[in-house]
Amino acid sequence: MSEIKDISLAVQKTKEAMDSKDVDTIYEAAFIYEETLVRTDVLIRKKNGWELLEAKSSGKKKEEHIPDIAIQSFVVRKSGVQLSNVKLILINPEFIYTGKEDYKNLINDKEDITEEVIQEEKNIINHIMN
Repeated sequence: MSEIKDISLAVQKTKEAMDSKDVDTIYEAAFIYEETLVRTDVLIRKKNGWELLEAKSSGKKKEEHIPDIAIQSFVVRKSGVQLSNVKLILINPEFIYTGKEDYKNLINDKEDITEEVIQEEKNIINHIMN
């Protein structure tokens, strides 16, 4: 029962953060639609909506990334959020952390995958409703 309460609280806190003009970046935002819960890695407020960023511990885009992110974007959109774009964050597999909070070469790429995700969203309702 506490898990349900925690989910409801996470969804509520996400809504509060999105409604606040003082919040431009939200980590682990929670949304629920048709009993499907998603937690986005990062949402960034833009002039024309929110940018959804999904980080993968991969150096390149993989086929399975698009459906995974499409579920997130579908649920976020169905929750009434205007997404301006969706980006996949990929890591540099050759990055070595040397300390001193220096992560400048960790991210290899931020690829805009909005169109691919929108196309894949058309299949998502079949997965959620089955």
